[in-house]
Amino acid sequence: MRMTSLCVLCLVLFGACNSLKYTTQSQKVLPELGTIGLFKDFVLQQSYEEKGVVSIKEPVRLQWELQNVQKRQLFQKKDSIKKRIDSVLIAINILDQMNLIGQINDDKNTIEYLKKAEDHQIVTGTTIHFPNEVLGHFKMADEAYLVQNKVSTLSIELRKDNEPVQTIEFTDGTITDIQTSAFCWGQNRKRKIVVFDLTPPNESCNDDTYRSAKKAKKKHEFHIFK
Repeated sequence: MRMTSLCVLCLVLFGACNSLKYTTQSQKVLPELGTIGLFKDFVLQQSYEEKGVVSIKEPVRLQWELQNVQKRQLFQKKDSIKKRIDSVLIAINILDQMNLIGQINDDKNTIEYLKKAEDHQIVTGTTIHFPNEVLGHFKMADEAYLVQNKVSTLSIELRKDNEPVQTIEFTDGTITDIQTSAFCWGQNRKRKIVVFDLTPPNESCNDDTYRSAKKAKKKHEFHIFK
């Protein structure tokens, strides 16, 4: 009898641990805008490893759009349907990418790190579920900017008539999806290898720019000694 009870207890604990493990994984926090790291897409999930966020001194203009999402009807009983609940998400993207690229290039530590980390990408788009109060702030605002008020932390600054009216933290909501961009490297007029563009990971870089900083350097050195 004691052996049977022990087995039942072990099965219950095993089931509880599995349930806890699944819940923890499904609620993993996605990275915010401006996060640099390793990102890989799989069939059922996205794998990522955060390395840090970019450091910016000047606000970067954002673009946002409200998205209405209708949850599926859930059958509670045989002849009973749970009322469908609608929710609103906000899709936020970096609009002024040239501003962001310029600040990345001006940050010596960041640019030198990225030159060695060729497979790294940056989060340039997010979809977030915010509480209704925060949604209200967005609806009242004219513009939104990515700003840095704290070390290693980026925030969203909302403006009305070109004046800051509210600061929103990414932790105020739940990030449900992200979009990343890969770096394209080239040589500027000062013959320095810098980031020229940000493109979707599955797209090629434009002419005379390359995914690899090393390749960009070799190509330009080849043209010099040709």
